[in-house]
Amino acid sequence: FQEAFLEELRALGEKTPAGLEALFNEDGGAGDYLVWYCRLLAAAQFKGDPEAYLPFLGGADVDSFCQAEVEPMGKECEQVQIMALTRALGITVAIEYLDGSPLQDGKISKLVLPSEETGAPPAWVTLLYRPGHFDILYPVESVDGSI
Repeated sequence: FQEAFLEELRALGEKTPAGLEALFNEDGGAGDYLVWYCRLLAAAQFKGDPEAYLPFLGGADVDSFCQAEVEPMGKECEQVQIMALTRALGITVAIEYLDGSPLQDGKISKLVLPSEETGAPPAWVTLLYRPGHFDILYPVESVDGSI
C-alpha cells in the first residue's frame, strides 16, 4: 500500500481540482485507498504514542477507539484524528473554527497542528470547521490561477 500511496501523492500536484474531485468520489477507486491508508497511518500514530491521545478519547482505550472511529471507512474524522495524521505525516494543518465561539480580536478561532510553538513549518492545508463538518479552504490563487 505504501508505494501506491506515495505514487498517488506524487501525482496529486498534477491533477486539476475537477480531477481531484473525481479521484475522491469514485467508489472503490484510488481515492478510497488513499483515505484508507491515511486511516491506518493515524491508527499507527495513536497506537505508537497512546499517552498523547488518551485525554481526547472520552474514556475509551486506544485500540477500541481506533477500531471504532479511525480505521473504518465512512466514519467522520474529528480533531484528534487530524492531530494524529499530521504527526504521522509530519505536515502542518491549520483549522479555522466557524462554530459560533466568540471572536478573538475580531477573528475566528484558529488551531495549528502541530502547534506553532513547536517551530513547525507553515500550514500545508487549511480546514474550515463548522459543527460536525470540515471543509478545505483553498487560497485564492489556486482557484483561478491568479493572486
